[in-house]
Amino acid sequence: MSLGCVFVLKNSVATCSHAFVINCIGPESNYGEVDHPLVRNLMERGLIRPGPANLGIDAQPNGAIIGRDGASSDVLYTLGSTMRGVLWEVIAVPDIRVQAERLAHQLIGAILGKRRDTAHRSVRF
Repeated sequence: MSLGCVFVLKNSVATCSHAFVINCIGPESNYGEVDHPLVRNLMERGLIRPGPANLGIDAQPNGAIIGRDGASSDVLYTLGSTMRGVLWEVIAVPDIRVQAERLAHQLIGAILGKRRDTAHRSVRF
C-alpha cells in the first residue's frame, strides 16, 4: 500500500509516495493508547483521562489531573510532556522548571494551609 504526501515550501509544491510513515515526534503521546501497567491502571480506574486532542494527560494548567468524571484531583498532579495537550510546548527544561516551581509552591501552600499565588513568578538561577 502506498501513501501519498504533499509538501508545500514557500509557494512551491512537491509530491511523493511512500509505503510507510514513521512517527518521529517522541514517545506515544496519546495516553489512551499507552501500554504501561501504571498508565493502564490509572486509566481503568478513571483517575486519569487523555488530554485535549489525545495529547498527554488531561489536567488543569496548574497540573491537577482531571479524571474520567471531569473532576480535578487534589492529590494527583503532572507536569512536563504529559501536559502537552493542555499547554502545548512544555518539553524544554526551563519550561518544566517553572512548572515544577509553581507546583511546589502550590503544594507547600496547601500543606501549610495557605494559598500562594505563583501565577506570575518566574524561576531565576
